Amino acid sequence: MSGTEYTGNTGEDYKVSNLTYDKNGNLLTLKRGASGGIDQLSYSYNSGNSLLSVTDASANTAGFSDGNKTGNDYAYWPDGSLRSDLNRGISQIQYNLLKLPSQISFSSGKVVSIRYDALGTKLSLSSTVGGATTQRDYVAGVYQYLTPAGGSRALAEVAHEEGRYTPAGGYEYFLKDHLGNTRVVLGQSGVTQWNDYDPWGWELPALSSGTSTNRLKFNGQESLPEIGVGMQDFGARLYDATIGRWGVVDPLAEGSRRWSPYVFGYDNPLRFVDPDGMEAQDVSICPTCPKGAEYDKYRETRQGQSHNVKITSLLNISNLFITVLAVVTFQLLNC
Repeated sequence: MSGTEYTGNTGEDYKVSNLTYDKNGNLLTLKRGASGGIDQLSYSYNSGNSLLSVTDASANTAGFSDGNKTGNDYAYWPDGSLRSDLNRGISQIQYNLLKLPSQISFSSGKVVSIRYDALGTKLSLSSTVGGATTQRDYVAGVYQYLTPAGGSRALAEVAHEEGRYTPAGGYEYFLKDHLGNTRVVLGQSGVTQWNDYDPWGWELPALSSGTSTNRLKFNGQESLPEIGVGMQDFGARLYDATIGRWGVVDPLAEGSRRWSPYVFGYDNPLRFVDPDGMEAQDVSICPTCPKGAEYDKYRETRQGQSHNVKITSLLNISNLFITVLAVVTFQLLNC
């Protein structure tokens, strides 16, 4: 992808241009129009595809935040996983044995902790600021409970096939585009959230708003405002939409040897989606992974995640059991 064009009814400019890449597919430059210019990014790398720094020639901070003006912005663990991000004020990221982030420490003293089960399914996410902790618990991929700082644990939402239910707002339904991006959330009283994105998943602030607290947005994945603007949890990896890049090496990098293991969607996020952070898929093959056996490989992953994060370990706790059950059911129906 070399650029996109988007102009609003009153002349707003939201185009993305000046997209250039190195021979491995790593972004070298990126410019976001966004009504007058919001980002003019330049990237620098080491010989191993690891991003060292991003500089922004624009003074606008609504998109990428150039929080570090001297030296390198990023550091890595020996396995290539992101260790620190000075632009976001992240001093250290710790990972578990599955290379999933377990603790993210900020120079401000803020700490974000994430717990998982043995399959890598997220169980909880907590954010501690000034000794006060807010925690979100994920139960069976369906229920979410929220414990605010100093408050009591309460049900926050229940996922259903077409959206979610919240005690405060009732039923909500998600309208998605061909990439699985949540574009409109419909509640009982009408539209409660609408979202527009640039190709890399950054939400256009002037075109995204609403009262809904829905967090499933770009590619249907969960946004993590606790970590920062544009951070998305795809299951196997965290993604930074402000720079269009993964934070750790592709777990299936051997299948894309011609590409940098940090590249998102083969540099064409209008055509490719990544159902779980492990491998980009052509939307002409997986339009949004609806029902059907041909899409099971996108739902039944090692992370127990579905394309739209609605089916998790509750349904995929044992792929072997599901397979056996399907065979038995077929035989019973045909006996």
